[in-house]
Amino acid sequence: MTFGKSEKIIYVLKSSDSGTVIQLFIDKILKQEYFVWKPGYEIARPQHPNGITYYDSYLYVVAGENRIFLVKLNEDGTMSSRITCKMIDNNRNTLNKDAVGIASVGNGSFIVRTRTSGGKYNFGLYKFNKTEKVAREDHTFYTSDKADSYDDGQDIGYKKDSSGDYVFFVTSKKIEQSDGTMTCYSNRVLKYKLNKNASGKYVGLTYSKTINLDRPSSSYELFEMQSVDFASSGRMYFAGNERENGKSTDKVRYYY
Repeated sequence: MTFGKSEKIIYVLKSSDSGTVIQLFIDKILKQEYFVWKPGYEIARPQHPNGITYYDSYLYVVAGENRIFLVKLNEDGTMSSRITCKMIDNNRNTLNKDAVGIASVGNGSFIVRTRTSGGKYNFGLYKFNKTEKVAREDHTFYTSDKADSYDDGQDIGYKKDSSGDYVFFVTSKKIEQSDGTMTCYSNRVLKYKLNKNASGKYVGLTYSKTINLDRPSSSYELFEMQSVDFASSGRMYFAGNERENGKSTDKVRYYY
């Protein structure tokens, strides 16, 4: 999930066999569903995107592979058109990376988390060229995996305050049941401080804290948080899958 140009506008990304869709909610009411992908589109199906962020009248959606969708927004927040950008390095070589989380850090720069390997969380700082349809990775950095047996997680969030710049991402404790289906009761949000060098360039992350998000009660058979973002007030919001007393819903919640 991500906020639009105001806290009244929320975009939620959903993926299923029928397609990858962005839902627009204004004042908590569903106003539009926009398909980034569905069967029959000219592009291949994304792996399982759950990363989305907003910047300057565009939504940026990672596709679980080496491409990032940009969705142009109208003045009222509705979605109008899509650009597909491939990920490249500074020498314009195509990158063989899977993007799984994205967050705007302002001034047209984005942190993209790529698929974890070797016990590390991998990040890159990206700039986009909409005309050339590319996402250029300027440099990379990483941090150690602090999930402590929780699954790697999906989308990431960014927050800046008087103490510094921070990256947050959600991890989940998934449990395989006797019938082979998966459930989840607990989630952890990991908070890392972004380290800068003398020129202000992000060069790494330092672990700050862990926030536990357990199911509200035992009536929840599923409580899986998948995305995190921040309102302008600084309040932390989440989107995820829930199932209570056999009824499945998608919800956006906030953290006190």
